[in-house]
Amino acid sequence: MKLLVPILFSFTLFTSCTADQAEYERDEIYGGCPEIYDPVCAQPPMPECPEGMMCAQVMPPVKTYVNECEMKKDGATLVSAGECPEAEDY
Repeated sequence: MKLLVPILFSFTLFTSCTADQAEYERDEIYGGCPEIYDPVCAQPPMPECPEGMMCAQVMPPVKTYVNECEMKKDGATLVSAGECPEAEDY
């Protein structure tokens, strides 16, 4: 019985790590964000300018993201919770 407890513990630990790894890999393949509508208003990142070229550095307008995960995936910075106000509201 004393030997059975460590074996069961090791098996449980191994299977939970394996399940976490499988979930992580699935998220990497399918984009990783849950399909939950919890809108956030965020500032998208500046567009990349190719090396050696001159580019107008104009900050893109704020954008409403479906959820914080999608915002992070795009590299945006959180402005506020909820949808962004319309342009004329500024």
